Amino acid sequence: MQMKGSVEQRLARWLWVGIGAALVVLPALPIARWVGASDQGPVWTLNISAWGIGVLIVAFAGALAGRLASKVALAPRWKLRLPPVPAVGGLAVALTAAALYAMVVLFAGNPHLVDEIAQLFHARAFAAGRLAAPVPQPAEAFLMLNTGIVNGAWTSIYPPGHTVLLALGLLSGAEWLVNPLLGGIGTVLIYAVARGLYGPRTGIVAAFLWAASAWVIFLSASYVSHVSATVLALAAWAAVFRPKRPATWHFVLAGLALAAAASVRPLDGAAAAVPLLVWTMLR
Repeated sequence: MQMKGSVEQRLARWLWVGIGAALVVLPALPIARWVGASDQGPVWTLNISAWGIGVLIVAFAGALAGRLASKVALAPRWKLRLPPVPAVGGLAVALTAAALYAMVVLFAGNPHLVDEIAQLFHARAFAAGRLAAPVPQPAEAFLMLNTGIVNGAWTSIYPPGHTVLLALGLLSGAEWLVNPLLGGIGTVLIYAVARGLYGPRTGIVAAFLWAASAWVIFLSASYVSHVSATVLALAAWAAVFRPKRPATWHFVLAGLALAAAASVRPLDGAAAAVPLLVWTMLR
C-alpha cells in the first residue's frame, strides 16, 4: 500500500507539472500568427485557434485536475472539513459582493464595451414594450457599432436572451445587479457540477476557485452576455451531472437550460451540449 501511494504521489507530481506547462504554453501558441500579420480581413483562423486552445485547457487539464483531486489523498492537516452549504453560500455572497463593488464603485455602473452598450440600448427598447427602437433621423448621425437598422427597426446584432435579462433589470431599476447575481449563482452551480463528478471536496475547491477568479469577478461586474451564457451552461451540466441517477426531468431541465444558453450565445449553447452528449452516450 505504501508503494502504491508513493507511485500515486509521483504520478500526481508529474501530472501537475504537465498541466502547469500546458496552461503556460498553449495560450501563447497564436502569438506566432500575430507577428507580422497583415490586414487580410476577419481573423477567423485566430479566433478558431484561440477557442480551440481554450477547449483543450478546460476539457483535458480540468478533467485531469478534477480526477487527481478526488483520488490523491491530502495530508491530514489539509483535509477540508467545511460544511458545504455555508461554505458555498458564503463564496456565492462574497463573489456577488465583489462584483457589485467593482460594478458600482470602480465602473460607476457604466458599460465600457461596445457589446454592453449595444445590448443595454436594445434592452431599453424591450423594457419600453418594443421589440426594436424607432429609427432615428438622420440615422447616420445616431447609429453605433454592433447595432443595425433592418426593415425600419433599430436593434443590436445580438440574440435576445441576455437582452431580456437586462430588460428585466431595467424594469426593476437594477440592471447593474443582473450579472453580479448571475456570478453568485454560478458559484453554486460550479459546486454542484464538480460535486456530482468528483465529490464534495472537489466541489468546494472548484467553487472557491470560481469565486476567487479575477476574470469571473470583473466579467460579473459588466453587462456582457458571457456571464449569463456560462451560468445557463452550468445549469444544464448541474441538472445532469449532480444527481447520481439523473431522471427524465433532469434531462428536460438541461435541455431548457441549453436552449436558453443558445438564445444568449448560440455557439456557446452548442458547445455546452457536447459534454452532456458524450457523457450520455458513454453511460
